[in-house]
Formats: sequence, structure tokens, C-alpha cells
Amino acid sequence: MLAVFAQFETDVRREGQAEGIAKVMADPQLRKSRYRGGTARIDPDHVQMLPREGLGPAAIAARMGISRMSVFSSGSNGGAASLQNSRDRPAASKKLPALFWQRLSGFP
Repeated sequence: MLAVFAQFETDVRREGQAEGIAKVMADPQLRKSRYRGGTARIDPDHVQMLPREGLGPAAIAARMGISRMSVFSSGSNGGAASLQNSRDRPAASKKLPALFWQRLSGFP
């Protein structure tokens, strides 16, 4: 019996939440004030500068305390823009498979 009341309460709460979200989405002024997205936590310029010091994606992620995926997605041109050109790769990273670098450059 208690489960029925708990389910009813959950349904009422969900409906109210859905109505509130629909109201905010319908009004452009409210939408701008409520849904602004998160603040930027990663400096893309800093991420793109580190490969020039000879660091690979995993080392950059460890140094900055972010995930490797964040290293690839930060910056412009689909991320990891400074790692694109094979001639600009540091010597230590030339050991990585060519397919890895092709994926960074957006496939040839």
C-alpha cells in the first residue's frame, strides 16, 4: 500500500517538474536565465601548448587533472589541433601507431 502512495508522489513530482521545464523552454527570456550551460573549466590554449613541450595526450591529461577525452575535445578544429601535423610531433610520441595520429587529424 505504501508503494502505491510513493509511486503516486513520484508521478506528481515528475509532472510538476515537466511543466516547469516546458514553461521555461517556451519563454526565451527565462530560457536564457535558467539554462546557460556550465562554466569552462579547461583552458584550450594551455592544452594546445603542452604538446609543443613534448607531452602526449595522456601526460597532458595527468598534468591538468582532466580526462584524455577532454584533451581531445578541447580547443578548435575538433580538438587536439596542435597534435595534428605529424612533423610537429615530439620524438617520444612517434612510437605511437600511425592510426592514432590519423584519427587526431580527422582521417586523411
